[in-house]
Amino acid sequence: MTVKKYFPLIIILITLLIISFIILGIWDSEKYSPVKQLNELKIYSKEELSFLQQEGFLKTLELEEKLKAREEIISLLKSPFLIEQNLNSPDESFKVLATKLNKDNYQLAFKLENKSEQKKGFYLIPVSKNNQAEFKEIKGVINNRNLLSINKDDVRKEPLETLYDIQQHKRELNPELAEAYIDIKHNSYQADPIKIILDAKTTLLAKSTWQITGSRLLDTLEPVYLLVYGSAGGAKEKFKEDNLEKLKVKKTKSGKYAFKTLDNEVIEIGKKDSKPYAKLNKWDGEVYFSISFPTTTEKGLELDNGKVKWKGDRKEHHIYPVGPSQFIGTDSEGKKHKSKINSDGGLEWETILKEKPSLNKIEFNIQTQGLKFYYQPPLNEEKHRPGVICTETECKNKKGEIIIYRPENVVGSYAVYHESKTGDYSKMGGKNYRAGKAFHIYRPKIIDDVGNWVWGELNIDEEKGILSIEIPQEFLDDAVYPVKIDPTFGYDEIGGTGGSVDIITGSKYGSGGSGTLSSISVYLTCDTGCPWAWDAQFAIYEDGVDGIKVDVTNEGNYADGSGCGNWFTLDFPSPAESISNQNYWLYQWTDGLSSCCKTDAITVGASPSCDGGEWCSNKDDYDLTDPITCTYTVQSGDVGSQNYYAFVCDDEPSCSSSASGSFTAEAVSSPSIKLKGGLKFKGGGKFK
Repeated sequence: MTVKKYFPLIIILITLLIISFIILGIWDSEKYSPVKQLNELKIYSKEELSFLQQEGFLKTLELEEKLKAREEIISLLKSPFLIEQNLNSPDESFKVLATKLNKDNYQLAFKLENKSEQKKGFYLIPVSKNNQAEFKEIKGVINNRNLLSINKDDVRKEPLETLYDIQQHKRELNPELAEAYIDIKHNSYQADPIKIILDAKTTLLAKSTWQITGSRLLDTLEPVYLLVYGSAGGAKEKFKEDNLEKLKVKKTKSGKYAFKTLDNEVIEIGKKDSKPYAKLNKWDGEVYFSISFPTTTEKGLELDNGKVKWKGDRKEHHIYPVGPSQFIGTDSEGKKHKSKINSDGGLEWETILKEKPSLNKIEFNIQTQGLKFYYQPPLNEEKHRPGVICTETECKNKKGEIIIYRPENVVGSYAVYHESKTGDYSKMGGKNYRAGKAFHIYRPKIIDDVGNWVWGELNIDEEKGILSIEIPQEFLDDAVYPVKIDPTFGYDEIGGTGGSVDIITGSKYGSGGSGTLSSISVYLTCDTGCPWAWDAQFAIYEDGVDGIKVDVTNEGNYADGSGCGNWFTLDFPSPAESISNQNYWLYQWTDGLSSCCKTDAITVGASPSCDGGEWCSNKDDYDLTDPITCTYTVQSGDVGSQNYYAFVCDDEPSCSSSASGSFTAEAVSSPSIKLKGGLKFKGGGKFK
């Protein structure tokens, strides 16, 4: 009876208690809400907070019940890699309020003010790299009333220099923001100027959005800029955390894996649509090569002992960094040849076959940007000058001396170059592309479980986007499983094939643009030290039948360089010649010699000599088109008709057959005569 009597009262008390807890909860959540805390700290105005909340910039704030320090809260809302500059006029103001980055886009919230008593015009200039982050839109509100919406199709198409004084703007920006103009000019950045008119005493609250293009690692994106021109100011988002290590795989915030090469290029490894992939970037992502294995099997990636592994029932893929190493080959004379591979590191992609496959070919999908692939065939499938005999890996001259050697791992490989750029633009704020080589994809080696091995046949079909490796069927039939297939993707600036420096050699290259000649560099390798000390010059000629000489470098001696495994550079003399955007031939000449002999006989050697005496010689004329000339001062005994026999020799050593003629000497005061033997010598092999 007692319980029944008080039951209604108990229900009422419980209900009141629940209501109290709800009220307290609402009050408590309001007390510790992000907006309330930010408002109490006076970090933002009410209008700014309202805009940030409306645009979703406060959603990810994880504030504790106890108020955090002002700096800590700001670090949660704004990127730590952000660089900003307020406008340098007391009547104008620019401030970044917050930033937000996810896998699809980057957003920057900002406030732009016209504090003056009159209407003012501003240019907002989003700047970003075309293949990484594309400007999408600016949306905002003016004085909390008028909506503003500008998308990428509304931007002005005029060049920036026609809209305002770029040089003045650069001078007024801090150096970090001024780099935007270097990136626009040299590094494939797009600028999208947007003109905005603000009335007197007007404030714009807005956000600018860039769409992330492709499958990029968020912490490897190149910077984006939002420049402001009224006076000068803006922001630069650097993105990079720069915590990736060289040749050591690390899991990133986005859940992918990545590492740096020795020259600080980023290689990323991940999985997209169930396919494991690796992406190799070069020149800060200006070009890239991406490779993936086509599979519908859903398997995760794991990091195991420095390798990223994908494990299937019949195959496994192990992807990991490799450092520089040497490949040692032996020629037909028993001489060992050492070649450096992966000079800046690289990527190894091991495919492990757990059992005999149904097909003897494995295929990968590839995607590339800005690259050209050059197959390196066996030497006996290339064209060479008359008298040169080649096998797959070496070429010999008429005397049986080895003059070209191509290592086995380079035969059947691919040299990968920038599709259009070579040369050094670093003095202009750009990049040093050297010869334009980005990567080398080496011939794959197939190894079974007991060490038996064979070379695989590598093929790249750029049009279809397929890289395939074919394995001899009889090897698969006899192999002890598992079998490992290990193509290497190396970061190499130097070529894989070596040639003797004591001959005239040359190759055709694209200039990549107009400019002024500065120098030519070659990379020197040698097998047993560098005993040679040949004089050398480099020359550049126009592409065409006549091969018109453009210029010749100063002379140097290879012994004066840094020796093996280094670049040897010779400068062009001043004033420098200019070149245009076309193909040119670059030649190396070492101790070339033209001799004008008195008889039709010459002894070939390191220093060729005329058997019957010499009228004159010239080892310094590197012109292919003008007659090679040498000068002789006539003696009294030379009066009358005389014959001459002109030869051209190189350091192979070999000499051409003679070109003959005659001249007549007459006795006059201070007799002299200039002999012109119209010889033209064109030589050289093409190397990649």
